[in-house]
Amino acid sequence: MTYEVVFTDDACQDLFDIYTYVANEDSISNADKLIEVVKDACKRLSQLPNRGHVPHEFALLNVSDYLEIHCKEYRIIYEVVGKTVYIYCIVHMKRDILDLLKQRLLRTTD
Repeated sequence: MTYEVVFTDDACQDLFDIYTYVANEDSISNADKLIEVVKDACKRLSQLPNRGHVPHEFALLNVSDYLEIHCKEYRIIYEVVGKTVYIYCIVHMKRDILDLLKQRLLRTTD
């Protein structure tokens, strides 16, 4: 069975931010390559959506609806709903994921 992979607006913004950072700090060529690798990792979830694991920060909160996979130095946080995989965020492994999610939740309530 094939699942549809949907990038949320936040995930698209994450990709843009990653691209911009790498293009400015390294090169446009490397930014292009990195984004392609990350997008391919996300798209592969259409075949094996449950291959990820529950992020440890979420497990500590007894939240098990979300999964993550790793690609390069990035964490891809997603949820499988029916036959759809929703990509919620793509963040550097050094980033505090709970702080990021808090910021995003507060932003949406403004």
